[in-house]
Amino acid sequence: MEGIETLALFEEKISLTPRDLANHKINIQSVIAAKLAEKLEGKCSLHGWVLPNSSKVLSRSMGYIEKGRFTGDIVFHIQAQARVLNPPSGSHVVGEVIGNNMMGMYVSYKVRMRQEDRKTKQIVLSDIDAIKIILPRDLHIGDESFSKIEIGDTVHVEIKKSRFQVNDKFILSVGVFGGKADSNYKPPVVEEEENVVVEETGPSKEAAARTAAFQREEAKRDEEERKEADKLRLVFNEDVIPPLEPIAGVTASQVEKPVAQGYRTSGVLQPGIPYASGEPIYFNAAKFEAYKEFDNRFPIQFTVDGVNWPSVEHYYQAMKFPELPEFQEQIRLAPSAATAAKLGKTKDPSKPIRGDWKEKRESILQTALVAKFDQNPALDKMLIDTYPRPLVFADANDAFWGYGRTKMGQNKLGTLLMNLRNSKTGMEGLN
Repeated sequence: MEGIETLALFEEKISLTPRDLANHKINIQSVIAAKLAEKLEGKCSLHGWVLPNSSKVLSRSMGYIEKGRFTGDIVFHIQAQARVLNPPSGSHVVGEVIGNNMMGMYVSYKVRMRQEDRKTKQIVLSDIDAIKIILPRDLHIGDESFSKIEIGDTVHVEIKKSRFQVNDKFILSVGVFGGKADSNYKPPVVEEEENVVVEETGPSKEAAARTAAFQREEAKRDEEERKEADKLRLVFNEDVIPPLEPIAGVTASQVEKPVAQGYRTSGVLQPGIPYASGEPIYFNAAKFEAYKEFDNRFPIQFTVDGVNWPSVEHYYQAMKFPELPEFQEQIRLAPSAATAAKLGKTKDPSKPIRGDWKEKRESILQTALVAKFDQNPALDKMLIDTYPRPLVFADANDAFWGYGRTKMGQNKLGTLLMNLRNSKTGMEGLN
């Protein structure tokens, strides 16, 4: 997996239920690790496809109960690492042909897990699809070797482009055929990670002593958390929820909400791709009430270069016509964002769109977004408070600004908002 595998860092929220805590002999660290693996491994994250058996908890918070929720769950914030696959353009892989028709070939790049069966204690091998690659036939016209490939054959592939979204079961790529591979090829094996035992011999004796002290502290903390969990189980079994005692002299409006910590390492650093973690926030003013303010069509005024605009959509559409100031003004004064969008999509040959529109449209939208949030403090705070969750424009009809029909779109609007948010929270180094 050389060249397509890298180490990524994650911030996640893990909840332990009363059922998880029912056994007094449990090791909370082990349960959290298992929950983390279930949440991340064998699927796509923002950083790529997470390899099975590769996640590791680096640090965690003390457990707490979320205010306003009475499920009895104990919540932990953790920092973790895991190995991920994220093939850049030009990567070479070997995969198995799983489809072949008039349109082209479908190739699966698999990873092989070797694990010990908990019951039989035998080693079990299983293959998992990590990357599925489309090889369009149009790119291989005249290549006789391509035409001779059959389903089940193993082939070399050069990946040209990849796309994925959080929780996808595999990365979807487009590539070109590189020839038939050795029929004896086997998928790369991902080993199950084992606990490291530090022996108290020689130079490692001091390290072992430090490890033992750390483990004692962990055990003490686990015991304290189990006791708190016991109290919670007792409360919920009796179906009694004790009232919260108010803090003297403090009103609800004076209690500050917890804010994201300055976690400045994003793992896989890619220009223009912001760091984000957790459950995505989907926004679309036409579909959802929550976060409708993030939609370009939301009516909110801001000023750019001394000119007032009623929405981002108005500004965005007007900037298509810099040589037609009267038409720009007509768009600016449109009674709604929908009307502005309709005007901006005119087919009138006397109103041509600027020739560099595709190159300029992202920077133009960024200008409008910066003004929109900078000049509206309440909206600005709403954006900052979403950190570090991914922001996704849920528009099935737009695979450029939104997630498209396949939900694998480029989500450029969400990306611009996350970059803006990171600049406001001091996380701009993670972009």
